[in-house]
Amino acid sequence: MRYIYLFALSSLLLGNNSFAQSVDLVVDQSQSSAMFEVVGVADTSSVSGTAAITLSPIAPPFSTGQLTELDLTLADGIDISFVGGLVSIEAAPGSVMISLIVPGPAGVVTAGQFDQLGNFVEMQGIVEIFDPFGLAGGSATFDLADFDPVSVDFSQIQLTVDGQDLTVSANLNLDLDANGNSVAVAAAIVAEGVLPTVLLGDVNQDGFVNLLDVEPFVDLLAASGFQLEADMNQDGSFNLLDVQLFVDVLGGG
Repeated sequence: MRYIYLFALSSLLLGNNSFAQSVDLVVDQSQSSAMFEVVGVADTSSVSGTAAITLSPIAPPFSTGQLTELDLTLADGIDISFVGGLVSIEAAPGSVMISLIVPGPAGVVTAGQFDQLGNFVEMQGIVEIFDPFGLAGGSATFDLADFDPVSVDFSQIQLTVDGQDLTVSANLNLDLDANGNSVAVAAAIVAEGVLPTVLLGDVNQDGFVNLLDVEPFVDLLAASGFQLEADMNQDGSFNLLDVQLFVDVLGGG
């Protein structure tokens, strides 16, 4: 079976074909929150939702990361009162949402952290301002979808890996104007997912590593392609460094 190695030497471009892996995430509501602040008065809501992150290579240590999806819901809504309770800002539980609509470019991961700049998010939901005496511009109803998307920088997105478990921690800050009042939104998000697991060498994905995997392995190698099962040394790349390990597995070494 050493012929596989010889074939690879003659047919493979000596490249380093590094690939990224997208991981779906679920926001941990018990660890995630968003604070709304108006004229120095704040209210905090727990946050639920989903997200997705693309990491390269597909196994740590990661070199780049990019949050590609982020959909958050304020589970507890908003209830802020000021001016002695004469003015209030309210939104029903679960009615306010924050979504990432344009992800910024991937950031370089250093010491398990990366920055992702130039993102755009939008908000949805109905917010009621009750101000019967006109102390803060008068009563009004706002559809957050009418606001323009807001540019947001994600700083120090933290990646924590425990076995196959991935935890992503991120912060975002928004500034809005509601009826002439500045509204600051600060969210701290913790989301969790599972890195993919594979049977190394099972290139035809039949649950076994045997001679039936040889042909698809060689074909993939010749095409400079990538497949998790073929990345024998789990460095996120598929190249000549994986060939000998594949041969060893087939030979029981």
